[in-house]
Amino acid sequence: MVQKYNFEYDRRVRAGIVGCGQHARRNILPALQYAPVDLVAACDLNQERAEVVGRQFGCRRAYTDFVEMIQREELDAVYMVISAGPGETASRGSPYPPLAVEAMEAGAHVWVEKPPADTVAQAEMMIDASRRTGKFLGVGYKRMFLPTALKAREIMASDEFGPVSTFHYTFRLGLRPHGAAVNTDLSHPMGLVLGLMGPAESIYFERHPRTGGASVTMKFVSGALGNVFFEGRPSSNGPAERALVVGEGAHLEIDNVIRLTYYRRITQRGAYGREASFIGSNDDAPLFWEPEFTLGQMYNKNIFLIGYVGEVSDFAESVLNGRPPERAGAADLREIMKWAEALHQPSGTLTRLNAPASPAAPMAAAAAR
Repeated sequence: MVQKYNFEYDRRVRAGIVGCGQHARRNILPALQYAPVDLVAACDLNQERAEVVGRQFGCRRAYTDFVEMIQREELDAVYMVISAGPGETASRGSPYPPLAVEAMEAGAHVWVEKPPADTVAQAEMMIDASRRTGKFLGVGYKRMFLPTALKAREIMASDEFGPVSTFHYTFRLGLRPHGAAVNTDLSHPMGLVLGLMGPAESIYFERHPRTGGASVTMKFVSGALGNVFFEGRPSSNGPAERALVVGEGAHLEIDNVIRLTYYRRITQRGAYGREASFIGSNDDAPLFWEPEFTLGQMYNKNIFLIGYVGEVSDFAESVLNGRPPERAGAADLREIMKWAEALHQPSGTLTRLNAPASPAAPMAAAAAR
């Protein structure tokens, strides 16, 4: 796949950035260099920072009031990337819901970083504003745009893989106890779970009282069963996550975000106890993908590997094409916030979320969405 730089696109979204802090400078603004975006203005409460950061990424003007920026610059969209210090988000809550509503009412499509909201009610407030104003809402669920996850979805939708039956995912996170602020860090792992498996019919979980480690059992609308294991407090030196998806006689694994292995269905198996070599037919051999890091390719940059370019580009393409985001949009925001609230209940709670699919619906429906 040949990736364009933003100046190579025939059409570009006229956009502004709201928030010029560390995360915006390190990840989102560099990713916009590869998206169909004409970044014309930057906004930050710190005027000097807006000017300096804006200049660095090609913005022509700087503002401290994002509504003024939207109206004066006649922007199509804004990317909201408001940084929070350690622990700050938990104490003050997500800043995005009222700001996103105000931006949509001012006339701009809005993309917000995680955590997008603290409650389902706040998410619905944003979704309602999007519906009322006709402006699109996108969310930075970057794990939905991992190259490995996108390829995994393609494999899962194939006849060769078969209907998806089970899913297992481990992630380095501890759940907060009931009574604490809703764990908005769930946006990270649940973005991948939803992106691969689709909506959930029900969630049941048990949480360790000291570490927050948890075992979460999920039944998906597709009929597939899943377990999400939050590790609690492991060493931070190791990989943060691993996903396993099982089909019919085939399965795939995503390790450490950047490694994808597809274990294909074996069509010819020898007699048990009589195989002299573990090497089988080329037709049955596992397929393995992993980036190399010696060449100056786009794909070995962090902003490509963990989905930043994919998420900002997809939203820009949605705006250009006049259609709401099919992925990481309003429906996914609502679903993930429902999951977050379910996992905020007391340990041992079963929460029913969505009606199951009809018996005639294929088990692989989630992979094909």
